[in-house]
Amino acid sequence: MKALSLKQPYAELIICGKKKIELRKWNTNYRGEFYIHASKIPDIKALRKFGYKKEDLPLGCIVGKAEITSVKKLIIRMNIVKIRSCTWLLRNTEIMVLF
Repeated sequence: MKALSLKQPYAELIICGKKKIELRKWNTNYRGEFYIHASKIPDIKALRKFGYKKEDLPLGCIVGKAEITSVKKLIIRMNIVKIRSCTWLLRNTEIMVLF
């Protein structure tokens, strides 16, 4: 099965069902289940923003799985800059910590 590596707390937010979209610069034709891997290095600012501590969350392991149901292309225009992104719509999340 495919896997996507994310920094904590984003991996946690997805598997808990609080984050239902993932923004990526690249598109994927893949639809279906994939593993969510929490990278060894967390995003410290995001941990504080969402009220987590580094020691509260697993790092460097598979923490769950989710399903990509759809991908939408997104273009954001800011003055003369155009930002292109892909929005992955996620559902059927499941917590499962595998070390």
